[in-house]
Amino acid sequence: MKAFQKGSFSRQVLVTMLLVALVPMILFSGAMLLTLVRRVQVQLDEQAALQLAQVHETLSAACDALEGSVRTLAQTPLAAQALAGGTVSEQALYRAVLDAIGQTGALADFILYDATGKRVTATGKTLAGQTLSPEWGLLRRVREAGGYLLTDGQEGDAVFCAACPVPTPDGAHAGYAVAAVSQTQFAALLAGTFDRTANLMVLSPYWHLLYASQPAQSKAAALALRGQLLAGRPLAGEGDAYQTYTEPDPTTGFTLVLQQPQFFTAGIRRAYYLLGGVITLLGVGLSLWGAMLFSRRLAKPVGAIGAAMSRVEHGDFSVRLKKQRNDELGRLARGFNRMMNEYQSSVERSVSRQKELNEARIRLMQSQLNPHFLYNTLDSVRWLGVEHHAPQVSALATGLAGLLRMSIAGEEFVPLQTELELVERYVEIQSIRFEDRFTCEIDVEERFQSCSVPKLMLQPLVENAILHGVAQQEDGYLKISAAQEGDDLVVSVSDNGAGIPPETVESLNRIGAPAPGRHLGLYNVDAILRLHFGSTYGVHVTSALGEGSCVSVRLPLTRSPAAREGEGSAC
Repeated sequence: MKAFQKGSFSRQVLVTMLLVALVPMILFSGAMLLTLVRRVQVQLDEQAALQLAQVHETLSAACDALEGSVRTLAQTPLAAQALAGGTVSEQALYRAVLDAIGQTGALADFILYDATGKRVTATGKTLAGQTLSPEWGLLRRVREAGGYLLTDGQEGDAVFCAACPVPTPDGAHAGYAVAAVSQTQFAALLAGTFDRTANLMVLSPYWHLLYASQPAQSKAAALALRGQLLAGRPLAGEGDAYQTYTEPDPTTGFTLVLQQPQFFTAGIRRAYYLLGGVITLLGVGLSLWGAMLFSRRLAKPVGAIGAAMSRVEHGDFSVRLKKQRNDELGRLARGFNRMMNEYQSSVERSVSRQKELNEARIRLMQSQLNPHFLYNTLDSVRWLGVEHHAPQVSALATGLAGLLRMSIAGEEFVPLQTELELVERYVEIQSIRFEDRFTCEIDVEERFQSCSVPKLMLQPLVENAILHGVAQQEDGYLKISAAQEGDDLVVSVSDNGAGIPPETVESLNRIGAPAPGRHLGLYNVDAILRLHFGSTYGVHVTSALGEGSCVSVRLPLTRSPAAREGEGSAC
């Protein structure tokens, strides 16, 4: 079983074979099932939408016809006369009612009630009983509506009713004209508008069941839908045997519920899952058998290569593989042998180069003694200048010694105060050289003095301003200033020199290597700042011909290590 241990080549082959065999099969089976389910669902949705549209259309036409008949009946003179207590024969009144309702007599039963709720005549028996109370129920809702009313049936066997008050010729209230649609009439009205296997339910505005094409299962389904509505859950009906569609009817204000038989029931889905599981297990078995046969062919040479690599990891560089195959694994073994031969040669070359590097380091440390010798010699020159009353020589030697001492110091970052002292010494040397043809003003607030800056950051900027800016001026002026911008420190060196041409300013502000032999100091300072702090920091040059130039350096506002140990610093 070592061949199939975690991380082994044989294990990887086994996993690969399983994935290659199972993933396409699972994806295909899943995609096929999802496509089938989606297609069936789309068909169910389309059929339901079509059937509900037909039901809506049929109901709308029936309601329009009933409204016309009820209004016509309410305006019939004999009806008003009979309801007002006039003498009208029952036969004549019945014939007048039939003439008023016309073909709509098959849609509903038409009843006339007088003002006290007593039934005067009727074409059917939908509303049982001889009297309806005018103080509640249908007649009260008609009286409160003051005109035509379409409402759900709450009396007798009616699904819904259409009613209208009947006025007397002088405008008084004589009674009511009512059209009541019974369960049987409603079923006949909607016959053919929906599939016989489906269940159509009509719910009142309060979601009470008014009609169901399949009454046996509808009461529980209506209660379940009402409970889901009150709980704010999706309307799915009861169980998973039916797909439920709900839609309000704009004509009646009722809610139509269409339940179509669900094709993919829980039992069918379980059968699909069982079949998929059997196919998956069969695929796993075949994949395991193929993987084991395939790994036996590959595991032995791969294991030999792995063992050889393990020996190399433990320092045995003399290991070599036997060349027994001519396929890719054989070429891999030959490549391993060539690699080991090259590695041994490389180790020998590395030992030789390390020896040469050690010798170079010794020579470098010896060469570092020269700056100290120069510093001591400059100190001797300074004292000779003092003894021979040559103050300029002494000043030059002192300034140069300070610059030299700073250049050989080991720290990479110094406080801004130290950097400014170094600039002052450099300016003193250049003032002697150019015979005081320029002045330098350092305007840096004390709160910036302890800020940490790269060593020798300002000297190249000041040198560039003197040599290219004010060296040829009789009243040259340099100014070094510092300011805070957000979390950054901006140190500027400005002059009143001749200025820099625009193309040169653009070249200086462009990131990249400097022109050969030109502005190397500015480029070095810019490169150091970008390497340390990122591309948003560095050197920026502005200039106006005839007015002067300004070179600014931007870096993060941080304190030097020495300043962090103190107190009261602004950085």
